[in-house]
Amino acid sequence: MPRSRVLSRPAAALALTCLTLGGAGALVAPVASGAKAKPVKVRVEVVGKPPAGKVLLNRIVTLSSRPVDRFGGSCTGESAAGALQLATKGAWGGTWDAEYSDYEVTKIAGLSLPFSSKSTANWYWSVLVGGKEASAGVCDVKPKSGQTLVFKAACYGKRCPKTPVKKKAGALVGDAGRHS
Repeated sequence: MPRSRVLSRPAAALALTCLTLGGAGALVAPVASGAKAKPVKVRVEVVGKPPAGKVLLNRIVTLSSRPVDRFGGSCTGESAAGALQLATKGAWGGTWDAEYSDYEVTKIAGLSLPFSSKSTANWYWSVLVGGKEASAGVCDVKPKSGQTLVFKAACYGKRCPKTPVKKKAGALVGDAGRHS
């Protein structure tokens, strides 16, 4: 399965290769010819940098078959990229990665997270589907109706801020913001 640089930046620093992060992107089943497909409605949330993790955007969109054609590339509108395109009304930035046939998302809702190979705290946009980190890039993630897609600012490197994680009993422990 192709992987996007939107998820590979932290892995590149770790292993100097692309690494697929855990979780699963949902697939949309094909519709029999002649049958009319039900519209796929998803919630798109954009969450900024921790520790505040402010919600920058929260919108429900109905996916479209209209392709996302940007930055020299194209993918289906029935993908996470299509959901992002609709939710932001096109106000997101990035680059097309021809090697992975996917977008590297670098800016959403005015928050730019460009990669720098010299940084020890690299911020990137992580994509979560149904609460789990996607294992594919934004063009390959095909959400199901009712799912929530979260585009969340995440950090990789030794100098990333620590983010507390809530335990079931409500105690704060651990580190959810660092991937090193």
